[in-house]
Amino acid sequence: MIYAGSRVFDNLKAIATTARPRLQGVPYVGPNRDFIGIGSLAMPLAFDHETVDKIMIVVEFICLS
Repeated sequence: MIYAGSRVFDNLKAIATTARPRLQGVPYVGPNRDFIGIGSLAMPLAFDHETVDKIMIVVEFICLS
């Protein structure tokens, strides 16, 4: 679940309202100690070519080695 006010929510809201893609890097927080960061590319999609109704996200986990 994504909550209003979270970094993820704010990022997705900005993509939906501006209709512009975003590239983001954030530190990894989780149980796998081999990962140090996460890179993501979020791209807005619009069936009518104007109003964003979907966001496609590609995620890369960045390893230590």
